[in-house]
Amino acid sequence: MTEETAKPKSKTITIKLLDGAEDQDGREYKELTFRKMKAGDALEGENEASQTKASYLLYARLAGVHVSVIEDMTMDDLERVSEGVIPLLGKSAAKMLQAQKSALLDGAT
Repeated sequence: MTEETAKPKSKTITIKLLDGAEDQDGREYKELTFRKMKAGDALEGENEASQTKASYLLYARLAGVHVSVIEDMTMDDLERVSEGVIPLLGKSAAKMLQAQKSALLDGAT
């Protein structure tokens, strides 16, 4: 279960990172605050061949950080983020991320 702070219909969710993450400049993040997805955010990873990279780019955009922060997360923290941001995504984006998560977990076994 994800530790998050959010009110119903909230426009942001803050997720504590268990292991932290660093950006390309070495700045450490112990938590990230994600904002509600806007229509233009869906275009963020549109030209990416990798759906995983497209998801990372979307998470970074919603948190206002460089994608290197997302790439530096442990898989445990990435899973917490993936689950935690679902209420901010809208129905179609949430379904897409759930499908990607299932594919990732199926490939890991």
